[in-house]
Amino acid sequence: MQKLMGWRRTSTVLTTVGLALALAAPAAAAKSVTAYSCEEYLVAVTSGGTTTIEDGAIHIRGWSAEYEIFGDPLCAGTLTATISLNLDLSDWSGTVYGTSTLWLDAFDGGFTGSVVAHFTAPDPFRPDAEDIWLGRYVRHGFGELAGWQARGTLLEKHHWLITESGYAFRPGE
Repeated sequence: MQKLMGWRRTSTVLTTVGLALALAAPAAAAKSVTAYSCEEYLVAVTSGGTTTIEDGAIHIRGWSAEYEIFGDPLCAGTLTATISLNLDLSDWSGTVYGTSTLWLDAFDGGFTGSVVAHFTAPDPFRPDAEDIWLGRYVRHGFGELAGWQARGTLLEKHHWLITESGYAFRPGE
């Protein structure tokens, strides 16, 4: 009988410890993810790329620009982007995709990444267009942030302003 009671106590202790570890693991993992947000302001268009129009669609390849980004340390800095797009002129639907390099002000290094977005505005080429495209990005750290990853969303509010929000993950997370 005493052995049975000892086993129950041991079993209860092991169950309690196991539950505590299981509940603590997500909380510990959550601490290594950092949320951030920034605003990207267009500074210069460095290349207009090449434009073709065929079958009622505009195709732009290799458009590149530089942005100054203000906000949280994990996104504030200088970004250079090269994008391409396909836009159907009949219904203004289409995609934007490209690559970027972000040099952060607060770190010796930054992120390289890619973005995929979809047009959301009617006539996105109007000078006063708003909420032009919405997309997602994935970034990989370099320099001081080697091994880091970042994921988030971008919304081109105006042709000169993009809002950004995302999460950065430390190496191994």
